[in-house]
Amino acid sequence: MKVFQSYQELKDYYIRNWVMQVPSGDFCLVDENDKRRTDWDYIQKERNLMVKNDNKEYFVLKKFWEERKMLSSQMTLNQFFDYWQKMYRTGELKESTRQNEIAYYQTNIAHKIGNTPLNNIKPEDLKTFLLNLSNKNKQRVCKRILDNMFMRIQDNGLLPNNPMKQFKIKFTSDIIEHDEEDTSKNKYLSLKEREILLNNLRKSKYYYITAFILETGLRKGEALALTWQDINGHIRVNKSFNSTLNQITTPKTAESKRLLPLFTRAKAVLDSLPAMEKVGRIFKDINSQSFTITLARVSERVLGYKITPHDLRHTFASYGLENGVAPKIMQKWLGHSNIQTTLNIYMHASKQQETDAISIMNK
Repeated sequence: MKVFQSYQELKDYYIRNWVMQVPSGDFCLVDENDKRRTDWDYIQKERNLMVKNDNKEYFVLKKFWEERKMLSSQMTLNQFFDYWQKMYRTGELKESTRQNEIAYYQTNIAHKIGNTPLNNIKPEDLKTFLLNLSNKNKQRVCKRILDNMFMRIQDNGLLPNNPMKQFKIKFTSDIIEHDEEDTSKNKYLSLKEREILLNNLRKSKYYYITAFILETGLRKGEALALTWQDINGHIRVNKSFNSTLNQITTPKTAESKRLLPLFTRAKAVLDSLPAMEKVGRIFKDINSQSFTITLARVSERVLGYKITPHDLRHTFASYGLENGVAPKIMQKWLGHSNIQTTLNIYMHASKQQETDAISIMNK
């Protein structure tokens, strides 16, 4: 086992032996022309190098270069996905979000085009794959994953051109959960529309969660994660239900953790729930995807257009802002990290009011 008296000595040794440190802090093997070598047996032998640092303490360089394979255009998409997750996404995404992305890739991409070598993937293959997915929401999410992957593939010099940039594809609206920051596409239900929707859901098990989100403005995942222990004169929001992973996760931002007043109508919804033992999750019998699909189907039938669970949240916010709730208070209730997101809802609601007013005056 080699022992070095300084980190510089170690570094010099690495350079002499064609080893360079990369920005991630790991090491890779390169030749004199700065080309990465495939001699991974060499790397395995060098794992147990020891270094004596400035504090005269020894430490083992445990991960010289982990079990990853040599980056090559012969890698399959699945192999690059594993590398991409380890080297890039681990630091870019919250861990629960990253696990969600992995699950989505494995379910929708890996078994279809994942075993194709990178240099055999053509733009038309990617376009055909996306268009053949079962719904537009899957198309959008898979395209986003592939866009990010092929950007890194090109950055690493594995392909001269990015095939995802060599075609255009337009997805029409389907059952899509809108991003938190994109309030422009969210819909706002009038009081009459709320009444119609709830009346048509009254005999459905989705009635209660629909009414509860309308009266609290919770995100779908927050409502699904809510337990009876979180209700104590107020609503404690400190977790979310990840339907892809089928598990409880922590909120994405610090602002998402909050105490929300237990409004009178929200309490009435809980009180009207069928008799049950008040332990565990309140809406444990609700399947996230089925809820979204049912809400879209029923709303299209009775209102003439599809709505999502996020539109229920948007309706709560719009109603409160229209009736004098201060934007800063509403921001706190909704768990927005940015006041502008809350103000965008107010502006959208105001525009809708103006449109409705014009329609009335034109009658």
